[in-house]
Amino acid sequence: MGAMQRRKGAEFERTVAKELFERLGIDFNRNLKQYQTSGQGDLTTDAPGWGFSIECKHCNTANLPAWRRQAVEAARATDQLPCVIYRVTRGPIRVSVPLRAFCDAWPSDEWAEITLDGFCLLAREIMAESAAWQPNDYRRLRDQIVGEGAE
Repeated sequence: MGAMQRRKGAEFERTVAKELFERLGIDFNRNLKQYQTSGQGDLTTDAPGWGFSIECKHCNTANLPAWRRQAVEAARATDQLPCVIYRVTRGPIRVSVPLRAFCDAWPSDEWAEITLDGFCLLAREIMAESAAWQPNDYRRLRDQIVGEGAE
């Protein structure tokens, strides 16, 4: 992998971390161990109840089967669900997750493609099952700043 590709990948990882923070209020960090050890996810968090190992990909063409295999390998190491957050050049960010992320009884070898917003809704639902996580709700702070019920 060339320097330009690594730079593009690192930039996309930072973008995804920022987008996830904006939607979930959870800090994500780039996992720099991924360059030294295979089987590592691209983003990490210390948030209690976080259930996904995240692989980030930004390419000219999608290679979902290979990316999913890589995500599954990283997820096994952390006992989390795999997910691939990707963007094909000039396209929207998409997320690929196994169907079992929606329901344990569904097959792990079948995957769904969802939006980043849809992924965040799914992640919130999974985290809500963990009593350790409380969702960030900035409405109260917004109401204090701009007035109650402001849109």
